[in-house]
Amino acid sequence: MIPATGGERSLTETQRDLLRSAVKIGYFEVPRRVSLVDLASEHGMSDREVSEQLRRGLDVVLQETTLED
Repeated sequence: MIPATGGERSLTETQRDLLRSAVKIGYFEVPRRVSLVDLASEHGMSDREVSEQLRRGLDVVLQETTLED
């Protein structure tokens, strides 16, 4: 795991890679430029696994950025 700044949780390397890739190739754009299946295929993973990793990674990022006082 990669340490997070000041928090108890941190992103895994897989979560960090998936989040970077998702942003880069347009998964979070509206409308999306790529689907979850496309993102999963690019990383050689199942769409379920990518979905879970993205959600866990986003939870870590959001906890670190929105709940810090």
